Amino acid sequence: TGVDDLTAPVTSTATASGMLTNGMKNTVAVTTAAMRASSDGGVAGHGADLQARSAHDGVVSTAAVVLSLLLAAVMVGSGVAKLARVPAVVGSVTGVGWPGERLWVLAAVEFLGAAGLLVGLAVPWVGVVAAVGAVLYFLGAVVSHVRLRQSPAQAAVPLLLAAATLVVLLLA
Repeated sequence: TGVDDLTAPVTSTATASGMLTNGMKNTVAVTTAAMRASSDGGVAGHGADLQARSAHDGVVSTAAVVLSLLLAAVMVGSGVAKLARVPAVVGSVTGVGWPGERLWVLAAVEFLGAAGLLVGLAVPWVGVVAAVGAVLYFLGAVVSHVRLRQSPAQAAVPLLLAAATLVVLLLA
């Protein structure tokens, strides 16, 4: 194993040069045995735990990046649609009572959220704050539609994406 590769030169060199006393040899032998047991999931059990944790962290990190980028793209697309005054988007937003002349405010919030998610790739707490903001933003949209007995489907999908992103960022 990798532990044998690391400890063999130390043990053989130290023993060959006569630098270790009997007590130190025993310490090296016990330490080596513990390291072997640990890497095999034995006595200490940390070797397998570290490998599993490392694999888990890699999956969570990848998911955090992918979901953050996807949510940022959704938010930028939604903001652009508001600024471009896409009729379906204008109708949906004004249908819940938001003034059409203030669409730029919602677009700005979405752009800031997307920027926060991107910055969060380098500064994790910023990404978490941005994801919380996205969850609240899209939750507000869903509640607005439900309150007026309209379909919340357009806002529900980004809400679910924002919630998933937040959970994964908190786990990362």
